[in-house]
Amino acid sequence: MRWHVCYYGLESYSSQKYVYCIVVFYEILSIVLLQWSKTLRIQLLTGLESKMTSLSNQLKRLAVPDSQIYKQKKRLVSLLFDSSDAAEIDREKVFAIGSDGFVQLKAIDKSFAEFEMHLFDESILDLERALLTKEANQKLDETIEAFLILLTPYLLLGAAQKCLEWLIRRFRIYEYNVPAVLRCALHYHDSNTFVRLLQTLVIPKDDPMWNWLIPTQLTGQSIAKSDLCKECNKNTNLLIFLCDTVPILLKLARKYKWNLSSFTIVYNFYASLITSVIYFNNHLTDEFLNQLYPYIIDGLKSNVDDYMLCSYVIICELATKVNLDSSFSGLLVSKMLSTMNASICSTGLLTCIIVHYNQNVNEISKRAARIISKKEEQLKFIEHLAEWNKQTDIANFFDIFFKSLFFATIEDIVEKEASELVCIGFIEKCLSTINLQVTNTMETINVIAQYYISNFDNNDEKFQRFNTAFHRSITILSSIYPITFDMIVNRLQQSYKNVEGMQSFLRWSGASVLQYNTSKQLIESVCHTRPIVRELALGKMINLLEQNETSESMVQELEIPILEKFHDESSKVVKFLLRKCDKLFSIISPEKITSKLYQLMNHLPDEANSSKKLRNLRNRIGIILAKHFLHVEDKMKNMVTLWIFEIMFTDGAGKGKHVAQILNSDFTSELSREQPLEVNCSEINSLWQCFLTSLLHDCTCWSMRHLDALEEVNLFLNSALNDVETDSSCALFVTFLLCHMIGQAKHKNLDETVQILIKLLENVWQRCFIETKPEEASR
Repeated sequence: MRWHVCYYGLESYSSQKYVYCIVVFYEILSIVLLQWSKTLRIQLLTGLESKMTSLSNQLKRLAVPDSQIYKQKKRLVSLLFDSSDAAEIDREKVFAIGSDGFVQLKAIDKSFAEFEMHLFDESILDLERALLTKEANQKLDETIEAFLILLTPYLLLGAAQKCLEWLIRRFRIYEYNVPAVLRCALHYHDSNTFVRLLQTLVIPKDDPMWNWLIPTQLTGQSIAKSDLCKECNKNTNLLIFLCDTVPILLKLARKYKWNLSSFTIVYNFYASLITSVIYFNNHLTDEFLNQLYPYIIDGLKSNVDDYMLCSYVIICELATKVNLDSSFSGLLVSKMLSTMNASICSTGLLTCIIVHYNQNVNEISKRAARIISKKEEQLKFIEHLAEWNKQTDIANFFDIFFKSLFFATIEDIVEKEASELVCIGFIEKCLSTINLQVTNTMETINVIAQYYISNFDNNDEKFQRFNTAFHRSITILSSIYPITFDMIVNRLQQSYKNVEGMQSFLRWSGASVLQYNTSKQLIESVCHTRPIVRELALGKMINLLEQNETSESMVQELEIPILEKFHDESSKVVKFLLRKCDKLFSIISPEKITSKLYQLMNHLPDEANSSKKLRNLRNRIGIILAKHFLHVEDKMKNMVTLWIFEIMFTDGAGKGKHVAQILNSDFTSELSREQPLEVNCSEINSLWQCFLTSLLHDCTCWSMRHLDALEEVNLFLNSALNDVETDSSCALFVTFLLCHMIGQAKHKNLDETVQILIKLLENVWQRCFIETKPEEASR
């Protein structure tokens, strides 16, 4: 019905219908167009925004750091002036200031002239870094970094700060070259100059390398060494950055031909920093050591003394701080030995000794041992080693070092001729120059002996070459360290089952003389270089001569070298023969022995009495001659008598014992006879007066310890006073001495001594003053 009415209405009102349809159509069309326009606008805006974003990303990708940071900022930074004052100074004035400083630096170090054209030329006044290409900016950065490295030793000078003022204003190094500026300035981290320079720098808060310096910028306080070290322990990249300074310096020095002697501050800072970092770090990790190791080796290989010394200092700090791996320690020592030069050899050697003293070093490379041997004439290595041996303990180092030398020589024996064995000559010089400790000597002898015995083969050419090469070395050891050598030989004899090799070593080394029993072999052994061997050989000779089955020909053959050894250069050998004199007098003609003793006494130096050792030797010879006085030739007796009197008259330790021995000898028996010497009566009385005076006067000091000597004196006087004419003055003098001694003995309650002295007094008075009673004299 509705549709019908509508249709009817439209048909009835056709004109209205037409107008109405048009209106509706346009309304619908406007709505559609409006919606479409909104959609189109959104799409256009979205497309435009995406295109803008894409363009921005492209610009960001093209904006490399060297061009991004060259945005001009409306900020004036100054090292020398306040910000307000700096704003009033134009570029030309700052250039004049910088040029003045640069001229002063050139006068100090001509190396600065290299940078004049690039950094201090008038043409740079109009230079804009933002307009330079990437390559040009990179080259400029390299030039500025090189200049700042060269400037490091002079940073505290006013001239250097003038140059920095120009670089800050013109090249904006406070923003573009922050790492290079800090590499230069951190050497003076505890100075006001560093703080002022630091406050000019632009350091982003998100910069992991340098943001720890921002608080210092704000407070204006300098940085303590401990704070810098702690930061290096936290930030490994910072430590590596600072360690790189010296290698960069050396690279630039080679490029620009700089004089490295002026960079002491750089080396000192590097060594001081690393050692302090190690000191403050209680937990050094393998990662830390692995990062540090390349710089240590780089220093050792640099051939720059100061850089090498830095490595030595760091190695010493490491050696005393942590337990290093044995292979790592050995590698460090080998590298130090391989790279030493003459000027720092002593310091390098001391560093090696310190490492061996504090670390477990198992071996040193044979290559290093060969290098040291070849460079000995230049390095004076042995001389330095001997000097350090006087001042410190080199035992650990020498043992390992000698093993390396030894086995390097063993390798060379196979490949090279004898004339090319540089290590063997070095070994011989070491052994003959350096006074080794007992442990070093034992280890050295043991190394050679064990190799000899283990590899013994007379038919092997290599072994024969070893035999020839090391014969002199083992001879040196056996002659300088005989006791230690014999001890090692005895140990080896007990432990080694290779009897043939052991016997060959004994013959080869010279110790074989102790095994010989024939006269010829023993005579050879008496001429050995080692006193201990000569002494043992003489003992063996004497034992052979004591045997009844010894033939007369052997006796005649052996007595000659025995008698000759009374004049041996070693006092130990002479004393050994003096101890064996009782046996010798029963084996060899007594006249020959006393003649040798007389010659020996005659050849003793005049200062024999001033030297305790020589005086004891003289006393021992004199007592032996007194004991066997009857076998002394007549022409020698006068001189021997004077020597014996000298022994009795001279104060010294054991005098009472000596007097007792003399009084109980052939000398006393001979002297008691009537006119035993070919002198007149007055001389006899004079000798007797001196003799008795000295004899009795010394009894005062003997007391109870020398009663045996007093008994001998009593027996002697009892016999002598009956046979020898004694004048009254001598008797009175002796009487006075005896009375005085009796009084002293009574005061000390030495009753036995008193009784002996009274007997002596009775003998004197009965001989000279028979009418006087001894009781009155005693009273």
